[in-house]
Amino acid sequence: MPLEIERKFLISEIPTAVHSPMEIRQAYLQSNPTRSVRVRITEKCNCTPVAHLAIKGPTETGHFARQEFEYQIPVTEAQEIIRLCDHTPIHKTRYLYNHENRRWEVDVFHGANTGLCIAEIELEAETESITLPAFIHREVTGDPRYFNLSLAYNPYTQWDTLERSNI
Repeated sequence: MPLEIERKFLISEIPTAVHSPMEIRQAYLQSNPTRSVRVRITEKCNCTPVAHLAIKGPTETGHFARQEFEYQIPVTEAQEIIRLCDHTPIHKTRYLYNHENRRWEVDVFHGANTGLCIAEIELEAETESITLPAFIHREVTGDPRYFNLSLAYNPYTQWDTLERSNI
């Protein structure tokens, strides 16, 4: 059974050593808290876009692993599916960052989530230890406000000033 095990962190700055930028547009076909169905179109510099449909199970309280099933689909179909969604699609630029032989993904959000920057790391096991890069500000792994699904329906720019200032 495929598992996604990841941790998320707010960052204080975008590190200068990021590389391999890619543009990501994604939307959700349902807003059920126990699972999500996402369509995503990813475009790397001057490359043909690719699209995927992902089905993710729930994350249990106190854990950061969940089932994930992902399938490549035609880009034209992904574009049509995104048009069916009842929220503004998420747009972000993802960069890769290497720290102590580990790959971090740094997401810089645009549009309705402008101002939000998150770093993520995927792990082999929940108990795996990691060393945090200096730009990490605060862990938000279990905070549902920072789930992409939540950001699609309650974008960061719509949070009240106090809520955004606590970052």
